Amino acid sequence: MQRIAVWMLIPFLAFGCEKGAPSADFTQSASDDSTDSAGMDEKPVSVSTSAEASMISVDFRAGFDPRFSRGTLAIGSAAPPVTDLKWMRGQPVETFAGDQVYVVEFWATWCGPCLQSLLHLADLQKVYGSQIRVIGVTDEDQEAVEVFLKQKARGVENTWSEVLNYSIALDEKRTASGDWMDNSGQQGIPCAFIVGKSGKLEWIGHPMAIDGPLQAVVAGTWDLNKARDAMVAEQKLKSALERGDMESAMRSAQELTTLFPESFDHAMTRLELLIRSERFAEAKDAAAVALKTCQTNPAALNSLAWLLATGTDSMQVELNVAHSAARLAAELTQEKDSSVLDTLARVTARMGDLSAAIELQKKAISLEPVEAQAELVATLQEYELALKKTNLPGENVPTDSEAANPLSPTAAPDTPASVPAPEKTQPE
Repeated sequence: MQRIAVWMLIPFLAFGCEKGAPSADFTQSASDDSTDSAGMDEKPVSVSTSAEASMISVDFRAGFDPRFSRGTLAIGSAAPPVTDLKWMRGQPVETFAGDQVYVVEFWATWCGPCLQSLLHLADLQKVYGSQIRVIGVTDEDQEAVEVFLKQKARGVENTWSEVLNYSIALDEKRTASGDWMDNSGQQGIPCAFIVGKSGKLEWIGHPMAIDGPLQAVVAGTWDLNKARDAMVAEQKLKSALERGDMESAMRSAQELTTLFPESFDHAMTRLELLIRSERFAEAKDAAAVALKTCQTNPAALNSLAWLLATGTDSMQVELNVAHSAARLAAELTQEKDSSVLDTLARVTARMGDLSAAIELQKKAISLEPVEAQAELVATLQEYELALKKTNLPGENVPTDSEAANPLSPTAAPDTPASVPAPEKTQPE
């Protein structure tokens, strides 16, 4: 069972690779492992039709606001040229035609998280057809890319050459990488840029978070000014966190939730900040808001429940919302998802019902193959020991706080796997 960090925006972890050459022993199988660790699915992700989408990348550092600038390229800027590329597949692009939307993605064959993005972009190219043109750009040499294209694509029966239905270009001189990645302050791959029909950059971010923005850009409903405002707010949020200014960070998080009231990503970011700051009254309301944004998304519900159950030792946190979220996730998955049941068991244990938690944990274990049960079994033993101690008269008499909270989040296993995104972010 794959497990990842509680939430993507803190501490700015996205699912990506640092720019630069891979280690000498980084093979195709290592790439697969890396992708797994990011919690990616085996199959291409279908195109989202939800209006709730992250407007910008969680690790977007472009310089629209000079106070947070690390480059000169930003949302609203004219797209740089792509003329100094060697085209392996697809017709060369001389200029960005005004009747088409372009997706320019920077990737590498050695980058595990890039592999899922390749599948996702191929899926998008198929769905949108001639409405968009996807261009994959890598600064590797042609021989390395040719070898990669002959390999079997991850999670499917075909080779990468057969799967990738869009243009591939080589940035041998790293001109495009400098013009696009460096000038927008991007530090990792995969990274995608949407070029609108105006020839301007409409969005920059992780390819797994592109669905909503791309849909809006193609439909002509994308709000460029709103995207700019969001970029500045998120830059302020990250800058505040880097210097440890939680008050400023929470103000920026509130600004983002105001801009995007339907965004689960931003609601979760604000909730985690409130929990970390022990502002539990506000966190209770924020948790209820987050719950409303993800009623039909079991993975998002799972993340919300886990954050509430393990984000703090305090019993002031709203565990009723956590239980509602976890129970709804279990219902949506027909109680067949071990990660969801593991979360529901954790919430139930924290609420004091160890017997029910034990039964839920046993069911979670039964859904996993033997070789993947160790962590779940260790958690079960934790619950059983806690129950045994509460049943021993005269021994380990708990305080009132301990009686209400027999299990501390500090004893919890690592966080359960959750979304990319609707638009996961994702996730450098």
